[in-house]
Amino acid sequence: MEPVISALEERFRDQVRFITIDVEESDNLSIGKIVEMYQVNYIPAYFFIDQKGNTIDHDAGPIDEDDLTEKIAKLTK
Repeated sequence: MEPVISALEERFRDQVRFITIDVEESDNLSIGKIVEMYQVNYIPAYFFIDQKGNTIDHDAGPIDEDDLTEKIAKLTK
């Protein structure tokens, strides 16, 4: 998914900030807190968070580039 996210970062760079987190870094306490806060039960997981910090949408599991692009485009209108 990393190449897809990189391409989307470039495409939406003026509208969206992408943050990727490797939840397998189990020794990192702050990652554990994020996993708990957002109740990450599946990998990969996608959370769409507005400028105020509110989760406005989320998705889990594999998602193809077209579907992810469509979702981001819809949310940034």
